[in-house]
Amino acid sequence: MNPSPRLTLFIPNYNHARFLPECIGSVCRQDTKGVEVVVADNASRDDSLAVLARLQKRHRFEILRHPKNMGALGALNHFLAGCRSSYLLLLAADDKLLPGSLGKIILMMERYPEAGFILWNLLEL
Repeated sequence: MNPSPRLTLFIPNYNHARFLPECIGSVCRQDTKGVEVVVADNASRDDSLAVLARLQKRHRFEILRHPKNMGALGALNHFLAGCRSSYLLLLAADDKLLPGSLGKIILMMERYPEAGFILWNLLEL
């Protein structure tokens, strides 16, 4: 059995196919050792699943397919029941991580283990 990941990066998606390559690419170009990446598709009606399948050929991440749209928080709650990691990072499908930011986020999570929630600056694209 694989050890529990240190961090799970959770990306809920609904009809954001056009943003997925940049979002997932920005995540997978980080140092993802000890990081589990999960994309939850909420019954998208665009070509999100096809885009995700193509991206899986280049990047390591898991796809959770929901037969109906549960909303971002519904998908997150469904996922949390089986989450094994110490930390959770929620990223929207139309967001991207700047180079090196994942390591900084993990460092802050480990430096302040008593914190229940960590926020960081966002850039609007």
